[in-house]
Amino acid sequence: MAASNTTNWAVNDGCVSVEAVDSNHNRNSFSHTRVYDVTAGSYTFYAVAQNYVETNGTGTASIYGSLTVEFIPQGQSLVGFTGISQAGVDVRTGPAVVGQVTIDPATSGKVIVHFDGVCISSPGDRIILAASNTTNWAVNDGCVSVEAVDSNHNGNSFSHTRVYDVTAGSYTFYAVAQNYVETNGTGTASIYGSLTAEFIPDDTNSINEIGNNQYDIYPNPTNNFLNINGLNQNAILTIYSVSGKTIKKVVADKPETNLDISSLEKGVYFINIFSDNKHNIVKFIKK
Repeated sequence: MAASNTTNWAVNDGCVSVEAVDSNHNRNSFSHTRVYDVTAGSYTFYAVAQNYVETNGTGTASIYGSLTVEFIPQGQSLVGFTGISQAGVDVRTGPAVVGQVTIDPATSGKVIVHFDGVCISSPGDRIILAASNTTNWAVNDGCVSVEAVDSNHNGNSFSHTRVYDVTAGSYTFYAVAQNYVETNGTGTASIYGSLTAEFIPDDTNSINEIGNNQYDIYPNPTNNFLNINGLNQNAILTIYSVSGKTIKKVVADKPETNLDISSLEKGVYFINIFSDNKHNIVKFIKK
């Protein structure tokens, strides 16, 4: 299974895989992430699935989940991505690095690192996998683990996420794997997937002042709606909590936009207006 930008997808373009052990153990969780560069325009993305290599079953599957596409404008945040295709990696002698990405944020913020894919291993081995900010990683630093049921059911999908605080500078993040505790197998693993690092700037450090009178925002404080006048077409409006959590994101389609904030709890929030590669952040109060 895979997230893809085309229906002419091939299994070597990146995927995760699952197998049913038997008729009573026939469901698996999965996660797959891809990052694509785009220019202005319309794009369609697909969730695709295929029966591959092992075809002794019915050839049908029931799939329940979600497909999410997040657009990140250039200049608003920074994303590093690499596909991972590592066959027969020695993971017994210590943490093995199977992928890495480097990003260079110009200000402080947080980096969300995702490592997901499929791990094929031998029975008798427990394989630990993790997204990490260091190659000197230890299994107690956070991880997920997989095990092969037998030689015919030896592939497991996985997903692991870590969040790191950073300041301005260059940072490298790693996808690591290690054979741990249960070591009766070969001590090798084949890992196919992706490593993604997304930088989210701190509100207080990402402001590029445009001018206090650039936008007319009212009423403030407000109960249910926040009106914003003076917007450029396709301005991106993002509401954050005081802790920096993204609450809501919309794209303005006209100069005056009316935001429904009735579902927000009472308190202080920030709205980031991103337009013409500039940020303008305004505080407002939900009564």
